[in-house]
Amino acid sequence: MAAYDTCSLIYSYLTTSTSGYSCTYAKYIATNQIDLATVKTVDCTQSFCRSILTTFASVGVYSDFGSCYLKDTSSSKNVSLLSLASVCNGIDVANTGGTNIYVPTYNPSLYPSGLVTDVQTGISTGAIVGIVVGVVVVVIFFGVVIFKYRQNNKASPPPPAYIVLNEPRQGHHATATSTAGTTSSTAATGQSTRLPKPLKHQPDPCQPPTRTVGSTLDQTTSNSSSMTTLTHKSMPGQLDLCELDMHRVHPKDIHLIQPLAQGAYGEVWVAEHLGVSIAVKRLLPSKTSLADLQKFIWEIKLLSKIDCPYVVRFLGVSWTKPSDMMLLTELMAGGDLRQVLESNQSTNHNHQFTWHDKVQCALHIAEGLVFLHSMDPKVIHRDLKSRNVLLDADFNAKITDFGIARETDDATMTAGIGTYRWIAPEVLLDGHYSESADIFSLGVILTELSTQLIPYSDLRNDKGNVYTDTAIMAKVMAGELTPTFASECPMWFVKLGRECMALTPQDRPTAMKVAYQLRSHVQGFV
Repeated sequence: MAAYDTCSLIYSYLTTSTSGYSCTYAKYIATNQIDLATVKTVDCTQSFCRSILTTFASVGVYSDFGSCYLKDTSSSKNVSLLSLASVCNGIDVANTGGTNIYVPTYNPSLYPSGLVTDVQTGISTGAIVGIVVGVVVVVIFFGVVIFKYRQNNKASPPPPAYIVLNEPRQGHHATATSTAGTTSSTAATGQSTRLPKPLKHQPDPCQPPTRTVGSTLDQTTSNSSSMTTLTHKSMPGQLDLCELDMHRVHPKDIHLIQPLAQGAYGEVWVAEHLGVSIAVKRLLPSKTSLADLQKFIWEIKLLSKIDCPYVVRFLGVSWTKPSDMMLLTELMAGGDLRQVLESNQSTNHNHQFTWHDKVQCALHIAEGLVFLHSMDPKVIHRDLKSRNVLLDADFNAKITDFGIARETDDATMTAGIGTYRWIAPEVLLDGHYSESADIFSLGVILTELSTQLIPYSDLRNDKGNVYTDTAIMAKVMAGELTPTFASECPMWFVKLGRECMALTPQDRPTAMKVAYQLRSHVQGFV
């Protein structure tokens, strides 16, 4: 509410309430004017008019009223409404005889006590009190209104800074603005189609009705998991959905076709949107607790901020109620890297995934890490493995599954989540790590590209038995065990992989250095 409107209402009230009396300012104050010379010689000598002026001390309680000004016609200067409280100081009230009259003088330490007294002007004390109280009530009323207005504005979140991924993508880049719609594409055809704009007729999850507190998912409620390293947080008992609505696609436009993969928490389906094949990830029915759902929302939110040709493309999100939320991404026709490597071992498919393809795949993964580690705040994947690398029909690779990825402003993080065969020793040891943990995981993937085997599966203990999971973890933490490379693997590739798997995180190369070496070999520079 503008201070000017509030001032005008107070002026109007004063004019109306004092129009029946002899106060000179009553004639002009409604027009934002006052004659201070006349006020001092006439109004200040009349206790009623003087008492009304002292009430303006209450205006100082509210900063918005400090901009209430009147034009002094006697001096052509602007005077504040607050200054009228002391304009009569030092001026005696005219005594027409008989009774001593109390003269109210503005004193911040005394106000509002002693505002009015008996007068001998024929005006009752009750009338004076009524008008004075009325002025104070008006001031307090608008003060409360302005306070609530400010509080409501303060509680409103700032406009979201999420991005929508658009084609074509010539290089990986990040943007803080959103476009009108999102894009979906297929790896096989290269065709693309525009996903619809957010559905404006659906309830806006950024509005209070969708942030209610309750106990069921159908009521769009949840408690936020503890994610102190994320830039946004949700309050306990609530779901943070605000920044997903701009990417929302109507569920009726999504048609599930067949299941593609299933993990411990979610499942991936091949689906169609407006005739275009896409991938849909959703939580398992048994994994739709409030905490699980909030984590899934954070995964979607994080992926929506990433626009990189080496990270699976985010297309949108769809839901009717939070428990059936679906993440929409591009469909990678080649499957995951683990599937490709296993298929490449068979006689029928041998050498389809050539050495050049493998080095190029490693380069794409490294380029994806360069992008993630260069974001502000940087993103650490934390669960990089061959299952989380998807390929298209031409074996172009992209990183996926950001279910436990984290944004961080800190140099290190604490967590112990991931798949143990790919996880860095410092994470297994005490859970403290930096982005170099992703580099260790990349080194393990390099061994997979070399042997096409699951890491450590070809190693045996002293008794000739396969290492147990516990034994592998213990030896990795002690720096006594690393995955092997094939005997025919080029030495530069072996050397790079071993550098990535260095026991000390500081000894590992950065993603940018790894990408540079791989690119040099792919392009034939070395």
